[in-house]
Amino acid sequence: MDTNTVFKIIDMLDALIESSNRVLNSDYPFDRELLIYEEGRKSSIESFKDYLQNGFIEPKVSQAEDQMNEGA
Repeated sequence: MDTNTVFKIIDMLDALIESSNRVLNSDYPFDRELLIYEEGRKSSIESFKDYLQNGFIEPKVSQAEDQMNEGA
């Protein structure tokens, strides 16, 4: 998977997180089960986003920096 694809996935995950934030910050009186579900959904999405950033993007950035330093 290339970096651009991962960035697009991360953007989609950000949109899902924002959707969860709108539900959780709404004044509408949601029932308790929905709020628990939404918190879990948001947490899972954030964990997956962090995994992609830390497990894929950060190593690519480090690799690029190492290559730049070798050439300098």
